[in-house]
Amino acid sequence: MAFNEELPRWENEGASPPEAKKDTTGGWEPEEKPPASWFNWFWNRAYKAVQELQNKAVHETTFDSHTTNNTPHLDANETHNWGFRVNADKSVTMLFEEV
Repeated sequence: MAFNEELPRWENEGASPPEAKKDTTGGWEPEEKPPASWFNWFWNRAYKAVQELQNKAVHETTFDSHTTNNTPHLDANETHNWGFRVNADKSVTMLFEEV
């Protein structure tokens, strides 16, 4: 399933505010008018972060097709090391329980 919302594109990279403004004790002062380049920096970073999430996201159809795949992803030795055993019918049995 694709994303429905159009990504709000913001290409102007702006300039990063000083570290003092990013600290919890910093931030905006009352009546302060920060430079436009700081806002451009923020919106560009937000755009790039959301773009990365959308590009790397696992879409529902990919996930659904994976859940119907019954092929074990580990061989018998690997599963035993992780506390599971693959049975002859390809089902998986837990060898121990967490207490």
